[in-house]
Amino acid sequence: MFLAQAPLVWSRGVRQKRLQFSTGTSLRRLLAGALVAYGLVYPVINLADGLEFPRMPTFGVPCPTTIFTAGLLLTAPAAPWTVLAIPILWSVVGGSAALLLGVRADLMPPVAGAVLLVRLKADTTPIQRGR
Repeated sequence: MFLAQAPLVWSRGVRQKRLQFSTGTSLRRLLAGALVAYGLVYPVINLADGLEFPRMPTFGVPCPTTIFTAGLLLTAPAAPWTVLAIPILWSVVGGSAALLLGVRADLMPPVAGAVLLVRLKADTTPIQRGR
C-alpha cells in the first residue's frame, strides 16, 4: 500500500504542490508532532515493552510508518484525500497487530487513522454561512 502511496505523494505533493508542511502551535500541529515523535521512538517503546530484536518491529515497518506519515500529513494545511486514504486504511489493518501479535505499541495506528479521518471530514465539510 505504501508503494502505491509514494507516486500519489510525488504527484499531488511535489508536482502539483498540493502538499506543503508547516509548523505552529495549534492543537493539530502539536498532535502531529506527538505522532511523528511516537513513530520515531516506536522501537524504544517496543524495547520497553519487553520485545527483543528480531521479533521486535522497528521503524520502517508499516505501523510506525503509518504513525509517522499521519503526523506529517497533519502538518499540511490541506492534504488531498487520495494521500490520506492509504494511512487511514493501514491504520485499521495495522491496529490488529496490537491484538493478534501482542505489540502494544501498535495501539497507536488506529488513533492516528481516526485523527486523519477527523481531519479529512473537517477538510471536506462545507462551511455553513450565516443567513
